[in-house]
Amino acid sequence: MAKPTAFIDIALFGLLLVALRFNNIIAIGLGIAITGITGIMKIANAPDLLSVSSGKRVALIGLLITIIGIIKLFLAKKEK
Repeated sequence: MAKPTAFIDIALFGLLLVALRFNNIIAIGLGIAITGITGIMKIANAPDLLSVSSGKRVALIGLLITIIGIIKLFLAKKEK
């Protein structure tokens, strides 16, 4: 396995563990956003799978899902 690919795997797994501690929606959003960001930054073989314009759209969708998860988390804490 190439070093950039291993770094991406470890970074995504670490973010997933941290995000799952808080909220599942945040974890899903961060995973989608990181996938889009790898397409934008052209890391490893991401350009073969995702163009820069598609990466921007995917990253934006992931960030929107993450923001929705954060808002939902704050609203749930406020109700308690």
